[in-house]
Amino acid sequence: MNAKFSTLAVALSLALGLPMGGNLHAEEAASIDAALNIDNKPPTSDENQCFARVSVPAVYRTEEIKTETRAEVSRFTITPAVFENGVETVITLPEHQSIEAVQPEIIERAETVEIFPASQQWVRGSLEGNQPITKGEMADIAASGVDVGNVEPGTCLVEHFSEATLQDIPTKILVSEATERLSVEEAVLKEDTVSVITKPEFTLLVEVPPTYNDGVEKIQIASATKQWKTDCGAVQQVDHMTGETLCLVDVAAQFKEIPTKVLDVPALITEVNKDAETESVKIQVLVSDAKEVREAVAEEFDSIDRQRISKPAQYSWLVKGQKPAFGAKATGRTACFVDRPAQMAEYTRKVVKTPGRFIAKTIAEETASVEIEQMVSAASKAPYKEPATFETVERKIKVSDAKIEWKPVLCQVNFSEDIISQVQEALVREGYEPGPIDGIMGRGTSNAISSYQKSNKLADGGLTIETLEKLGIKL
Repeated sequence: MNAKFSTLAVALSLALGLPMGGNLHAEEAASIDAALNIDNKPPTSDENQCFARVSVPAVYRTEEIKTETRAEVSRFTITPAVFENGVETVITLPEHQSIEAVQPEIIERAETVEIFPASQQWVRGSLEGNQPITKGEMADIAASGVDVGNVEPGTCLVEHFSEATLQDIPTKILVSEATERLSVEEAVLKEDTVSVITKPEFTLLVEVPPTYNDGVEKIQIASATKQWKTDCGAVQQVDHMTGETLCLVDVAAQFKEIPTKVLDVPALITEVNKDAETESVKIQVLVSDAKEVREAVAEEFDSIDRQRISKPAQYSWLVKGQKPAFGAKATGRTACFVDRPAQMAEYTRKVVKTPGRFIAKTIAEETASVEIEQMVSAASKAPYKEPATFETVERKIKVSDAKIEWKPVLCQVNFSEDIISQVQEALVREGYEPGPIDGIMGRGTSNAISSYQKSNKLADGGLTIETLEKLGIKL
C-alpha cells in the first residue's frame, strides 16, 4: 500500500475502530477498501503502464427547474370614450312678422250742391227778376185773359207785387268721408342667454393596476452528497505513515432564493364621471309679434243754409185804374214767365282714393353655430389574463457518489522532466499557478494539478492519464 493510502487507511482505521500500529492485516485492509468502495484488484495493464487508486468525484447531472415568480392575474384593456367634433345650430333671432302701415290716400274733390232748384215761374219785373207771382196773381193773369198754360218762357206782363217771406233752413252736408288711420306696434324682443352642451356627460374608465407583495421562493439547486476531501488531517500522528489524508465528508444541499411577486390586490376598474361641458350663447327671444293698429277717423260734416219760402209772395193784378190791395206795391215791372235754372254752391270734399292697408313681411330667423363634441361611443373595458412569469434555475442531481478506483497514472517508467514541464505550461495556460516551469513535481505543481482536477471534476489523487489528456499532453 503506497504512503498516501497508508495514511488514508490509518484515518479510516480510526473511524472504523480498527487497531493501529505496524502493517495492516489483510482482513483489515479489505475492510478499509470496502468502506472506500475500492476495487482492490488493479486492472490488467500493458508493459510500462502504471495504475493507482485515486479519488473519483461524484458525478452530477444538471436539470432546469421552472419556478413561478408571479401568478397569472386578471387585467383590463380600457377603450376610452370616442368623441367627434360637431356643430350645434342655435337660433339667436326667431322668425317673426314685420308690418308696415300704408296710410289711406286722401284727395280733395270739388263738389256742388243744389241750393235752389231749377224752376219755371212767373216773376215780376223783367226776365232777370226774382219775384215770383202768386197763384192768385196767376189766376188774375189768367182772368185777365192770358192763357198762362201756353205762355212761352220769356213772356212778360205788368204786375203788382207783394214780397214773399223767406226762411233759411240749415242743411248738413258731408265734407270728409269716414276713414281710418293706420299704425304699427313693432315686435318686442328681449335678450336672453341659453346654455349649449358642447360636450356631453360621459364616464371615464381608469384601471387601477394590481399590487404585489415581495416573496421568496427557495429552490434546491444541488442535493446533499458525500465527497472525498484531501488534507483533512489525521486524528493522530501514526508512526511510519506519510502522505496525504483522504476523508469522506458530507456536503450539504445547495439552495437558491428567487425573489417572487405575490398578488395582493387584483386589477380594478374605477369609473370617473366627467361633467358635461357647456357654452353660453346670447339670443333674442320674441316677447310679442308686430301688431296692426287701426284708428277710426270719423266722417266730417259742414252746414249750409238753404232758403225756403215760409210765406209766398202776394200778387195782385190790378186792372188799370183799379186801387191796389193793402200793402201791395206797384212794381212798375212787367211780370215775366221765366225758365230759371237751379242755383248751385261749390265746396271741396276729401275723398279716399286708396284705402289704407298693412304690408306684412317675414323676418328670417338668425342662427349661430357652436362647435361641440359629440360622444360616438362610451368608454369600455375588456378583461384579459396577464400570464404568470417564471424563472428557470439549474439544479444539480447526483448520478453517482464519489469513489476510489484504479486509474492509469504517470509513474516512474514514463516519467520525464519534459512531461512535467509540459504539464506546468498547460496549467499556466489554463489559469493555474504551478510555480516555476522547471520539470520538477514540487508542491506548487501538485497543488495546481489537484485544483485543476477538482475544477474539471477529474479523478483526484495523482497525475492521471485522464488529466494529461485533458491538458492536451500526449505520452
